[in-house]
Amino acid sequence: MKKKTLLTAAVSMALAASMSIPALAGSWQSNVTGWWWQNDDGSYPVNSWQWLDGNNDGTAECYYFGPDGYMLANTTTPDGYSVDGNGAWVVNGVIQTQTSSIQAHQTGVYTDNYSGTYAVPYFDMDGSKTYHDVIITYDAGSNSILYNDPVAGYTATYTYFGAGLNGWTAFELVSTEEKSSIFFSAPGVMEAYGWDDFESVQRK
Repeated sequence: MKKKTLLTAAVSMALAASMSIPALAGSWQSNVTGWWWQNDDGSYPVNSWQWLDGNNDGTAECYYFGPDGYMLANTTTPDGYSVDGNGAWVVNGVIQTQTSSIQAHQTGVYTDNYSGTYAVPYFDMDGSKTYHDVIITYDAGSNSILYNDPVAGYTATYTYFGAGLNGWTAFELVSTEEKSSIFFSAPGVMEAYGWDDFESVQRK
């Protein structure tokens, strides 16, 4: 029987607060209220996650900026993720990082929150689960992602939609043959849709 990808979900999902398009180069700024990231053009991220290597050590951490542009610290973000006292995203107390291999500029800012290889779960109709290495390639020009599953022989282009279920960033495929969505709950974290719930899949 043909396997069903866990990555798809109905198009009619509830809308919530959006995650951002990635930021430009810039630097950390602070005042008595807190810290924010100021882009070189004077703008700053709001209501969004950003991978930042502020000290240019080749390793970026992920930070969430609230509606006023200030970095959240020592709390839970609106989309349910934890950040430590320095504002870095943590999972079970471990700071999540990205290496310089996806760094867009020497200025310390990572601009691609999606591209990479993800071990995506698949179910057979009998409920057994396997994983496929799926290659996601983000194209900034068209604001879309190419989804490529070599094992299944499946390739499709999903276009940026905005905020989808749970406020996750959504990319949608709408055609006469298929209507489905791909969700990212944080930079480099895909939410794969299962029989009853989602499974968070962090890129390799």
